[in-house]
Amino acid sequence: MINTPTVSVVIPTRNEAAWLDTNLRILTEIPIVSEIIVADASSTDQTPDIALRRGCIVTDGGRPGVGRNAGRKVATSEFILFLDADTYIDNESISQAVGVLLSDKRVAAANLRIRPLSRNPIDHLAYSFAMSYLRVVSALGVGQGLGNALLVKAGDFDAVSGFSEEINAGEDADLLYRVQKMGRLVRILVHEVAWTSPRRFRLEGRARFFSKVVVWAALRVAGRRASLFPYRWHVYPPDWATADLRELLRRRSSDDCARQA
Repeated sequence: MINTPTVSVVIPTRNEAAWLDTNLRILTEIPIVSEIIVADASSTDQTPDIALRRGCIVTDGGRPGVGRNAGRKVATSEFILFLDADTYIDNESISQAVGVLLSDKRVAAANLRIRPLSRNPIDHLAYSFAMSYLRVVSALGVGQGLGNALLVKAGDFDAVSGFSEEINAGEDADLLYRVQKMGRLVRILVHEVAWTSPRRFRLEGRARFFSKVVVWAALRVAGRRASLFPYRWHVYPPDWATADLRELLRRRSSDDCARQA
């Protein structure tokens, strides 16, 4: 009998109630997802209650790297999907991403293609450039990636001792840097999509946010663990989640029509 692969989803949170409920509803409908672990950093809203109501395992978190490591400690599947609370996937994308890791034993991790829930062409251009950059540096042997939607084989994750909790920001890129240095491969996927909120652009401003990402990327490519810009949990207006959900439904409907055409 062939065992069907399963995925443990780990979501670090802090005051994510407005985004989390929709995300968990989508995830619980994906057959390959066996468990969802919410690592919560002392939320003051309904985040832990929503997670428990949706049948999730709730554990203590901290900064994203700390929360992701905490989630890994209780995860039981061979594959772990580290997902942000404001980033959404579907059954087809996660199943195909698992297939990539199964088809080549050398591949330890795969970054789904991140696309923004935005109608601003600048946002889409920025993410397209980022994903192209990641594919190039990974092909050159320097593992890099984004933590929004990152699928990792549990054994390889453990082999590099998970995320560095010393890094303030950019711990996702550092993880993949160490994975590829270990002689394993990192895939930056093209067709397997995860949709993410543009809320950071809206709150911080595009120029400021993009500048920070460029600095973090340069440091990680050089193998440095400094961050320069600290990571901060932000509180976002709940009505932004409603707008993101509207755009997600529109995008998914458009994708379904394209597949049927």
